[in-house]
Amino acid sequence: MSVEIITAAHFWDLYFENRFLGLQRDPEIVIGNIEYGEQPSTLLRSARRQVVGIKRETLKKHAYSDDGRFSLMRASGAPRELIPQIMNQSYAYRDPAPFGKLRMSEVSSEACRHFGWAQPRLITANDLIDATRSVVANFSDKDAQLLNTLAWLLGECREPMGSTILLTIVERAKHVGHTEPILFGIVDTALEALWKINDKSILVPLVSLMERADDTGKHKFAALFKRLLSTNRLLSLDYLHDEYVSPQYWGKFLAPYSSYDVQKWSVFDTNSLFWEIRYLAASRLPSKHDALRNLMDDEVSLVAELAATRLR
Repeated sequence: MSVEIITAAHFWDLYFENRFLGLQRDPEIVIGNIEYGEQPSTLLRSARRQVVGIKRETLKKHAYSDDGRFSLMRASGAPRELIPQIMNQSYAYRDPAPFGKLRMSEVSSEACRHFGWAQPRLITANDLIDATRSVVANFSDKDAQLLNTLAWLLGECREPMGSTILLTIVERAKHVGHTEPILFGIVDTALEALWKINDKSILVPLVSLMERADDTGKHKFAALFKRLLSTNRLLSLDYLHDEYVSPQYWGKFLAPYSSYDVQKWSVFDTNSLFWEIRYLAASRLPSKHDALRNLMDDEVSLVAELAATRLR
């Protein structure tokens, strides 16, 4: 099958729309395959594939500083900075929130009153985690919007210590057979927040949850593994086939990394297929760490510039 060379703008649209069924990042070129149409039939599937490619040098020329999908990326953020902006509706949303700006403002204000946060500019990550934990412990459907907002905020903060309570939300999913499940939408928000935080310590517990999950749950967990663990090749259903939804496969994949600490995982992440993960690696590695040199020539200028700054 021939490769259609595409523009950087087209590539990033496909990337952010999650259109790639397969993707490979080589030293000179990035090649992926996409599918035409919305939901092609099985018989037409092979005929509706398209292979696209773009040189990494071409990707470097994209106007990243003018593209909000990149320029609004944050390596971290304190609740005391985020929540006041959300409340006054000045927060620059990079990713969709659970609700619109007005409702996010209202729910955040309600949270401040509910938890006695008289001065939002003094809220810490621990305050946010403790609040989330208390809502989860006494959850009822009337708390759904509040918990959805808290889970999303933890993702926006990208604070690794928030991953534990997010994992607790996922453990309460109907997908894994919980008898008093938390609503699907909140679980999805928690999974998305875990992707943003990129705390690899939750992966082994997720494998255990995957072992008892239904088919829907297995696909949701696999999607998170795919995003957090893919390096030069996308660990997708298209590439792994049945192994994609196999807890045994992911358990074996993670086994060689059982002794990895945060720094070793950050070195691993300098080779991630996903630029957001590489960006977090550049922010989390110790300054002047040799692994930052892996990112100096990154095709995404924000990653390359951050790595260069950390090397000085």
